[in-house]
Amino acid sequence: GAPQYTETGSWTDGGVPGYNGTYRVANSNATTTATATFTPNITVSGYYWVSVQFVSGLNRPTDVKYTVHHAGGTTTYTVNQEVHG
Repeated sequence: GAPQYTETGSWTDGGVPGYNGTYRVANSNATTTATATFTPNITVSGYYWVSVQFVSGLNRPTDVKYTVHHAGGTTTYTVNQEVHG
């Protein structure tokens, strides 16, 4: 089945083409409360690769939180989006 994607807070499309044609940006006045959630429809247990892609830039946050919910609990990663690599 198709994965579910939801957003809370204030978001807009990015200004330059990104992955798969565009990207989403949390408005600067909403970055502390804006969230984006991707929920895959996993019907078979197993190990799955989880990755993200973002458009880096000097005006990007340095402390973006990515939280992965899994069978063993929850793991949160902090990513600096100023630099890609």
